[in-house]
Amino acid sequence: MDYPAYRPIVRSAARRPALWRLFLGIITVFVCMGLWVFGLIGLVGFLKGQGFLHTLVITLDIEFQSPGSSVILLALFWGLGVGTIATAWLWHRRGLRSLTGKGSTTLHHFLLASTLAFAAIGGLSLITLPFSEPPSLNMDPLTWALFLPLGLTVVAGQTFSEEILFRGYLQSQLAGRFKNPLIWMAVPSVLFGFGHYVPSFPTSAALVYVMIAIFFGLIAADLTARTGSIGAAWGFHFANNTMAILFVVSEGSLTGLGLFKTDDTLSDQIALSPLILIDIAILFGVYLLIRRFTAR
Repeated sequence: MDYPAYRPIVRSAARRPALWRLFLGIITVFVCMGLWVFGLIGLVGFLKGQGFLHTLVITLDIEFQSPGSSVILLALFWGLGVGTIATAWLWHRRGLRSLTGKGSTTLHHFLLASTLAFAAIGGLSLITLPFSEPPSLNMDPLTWALFLPLGLTVVAGQTFSEEILFRGYLQSQLAGRFKNPLIWMAVPSVLFGFGHYVPSFPTSAALVYVMIAIFFGLIAADLTARTGSIGAAWGFHFANNTMAILFVVSEGSLTGLGLFKTDDTLSDQIALSPLILIDIAILFGVYLLIRRFTAR
C-alpha cells in the first residue's frame, strides 16, 4: 500500500532510522515527561503553598476531581509532546514540521476533522437521546462556561502530545526503517492501546478498552499516512476526548470539567458489549467521513 502524501515525513525519518536511536528516543521522551510532571506539580504546589506529594495526590485523585485539578492533570500530558519534540531533534535531527507535516495542512486538517467529528458524534447523540437514560448536570453551567476555553486548550494540548508521539514520531520513525505498513502502523497503535490500560477496571473491561484504543490508533495511523500530517488524527482525537471530558463524563472518570455526568461508570459502559460495538461502528463511520474530506 502506497501513501504518496506521507513520503516527505518518511524521508525525514529515514535519514537516521537506526532502531537504537528510536529506543533511546523513547527513553528520552519519558525522562522529559518526568521532568515536566515534577516541574508543573512543583510550580502548582509552590503557588498554592502545598507540598509536592500533596499536590500530586490531589491532582491524580480521580474520585474528587475539581475543575482546577482536572486542568492540571490534562496539562501533565503536555510533557509527552515537549519530550517528543526535544527527542526528535536530539536523536534524529528532525524539526517540528517533520513530525506534524506542513503547518498549514496540519491546522486545516485539524479544524476540518474536529468539525466533522463534532457534528457526527453530536448529531448521533441527539438522535439516540430519547432512547437512553438522560445524564444529570455535573456542574453549574456558568462555571462550566468559564472553564470551557481553558478546558479546550488543555484537551487540545493533551491530544496533540499523544498524536505527535505515537503518529508523528513513533510511526514515522518505524516507517523510515520498515517498508511494511503493518509494522509501522500496528506497533505504535498497540503501544497507544496499552497506554490506555486501566488497572482498576475488571480485566475483561480493561482489555476491551485497550482494544478500542488500538482500533482508534490504527484508523488514526491511516489518516496520518493518507493526509501527510497528524492534523486529521489530532482533530478526531480532540473531538472524541472533548465530548468525553468536557460535555458528558462517566462516573469514576475525569469529571472535573464535564457539564453532564452519567450514572454508569466507564467500565460498566464497556461491559455492555452491544453498545460498545455501536461505539466502534460510530468511530469507523466518523473515520470514513474524515478520510473522505481530508485524504489526498
